Amino acid sequence: MFIRKKRAGRYDYLQVVENHREGRHTRQRVVATLGRLDRLQADGDIDTLMRSLGRFCAQVKLQEAHSRGDLRALGAWSIGPELIFGRLWDRLKLPAIIGGLLEGRKFEFDVERAIFVHGRLSRSSWNFTNFGTSSRHGAAPPVRGRL
Repeated sequence: MFIRKKRAGRYDYLQVVENHREGRHTRQRVVATLGRLDRLQADGDIDTLMRSLGRFCAQVKLQEAHSRGDLRALGAWSIGPELIFGRLWDRLKLPAIIGGLLEGRKFEFDVERAIFVHGRLSRSSWNFTNFGTSSRHGAAPPVRGRL
């Protein structure tokens, strides 16, 4: 079922219409005529009808709650490339390696997180098949000693 606007004379009318099959053809049948569009809009009847129908539709309830600002996030989850990259990052023990190389340095920001974010933002430059020795920009020398 759906709502359609139908012109009759000088006025537009709203109708509830359903599709049904007759043999091999699909036909439309008017279930109800709701009234003249101009009067329904002026009286606020369309908004009232939508609110009334919305009680039976979870998606409309969700949209209304969002519009009112009644929704709040319950949490955030890493999915897709973020999850894979994060697990690889941890399994390679990169936070400890980077932390060890930067030990004693007094950076005013978390260098390990900055490198992680940079890697995520430019993930196309990472080549995991030869991690640390190759990238799409050419060979990268291994890191030795202190930075």
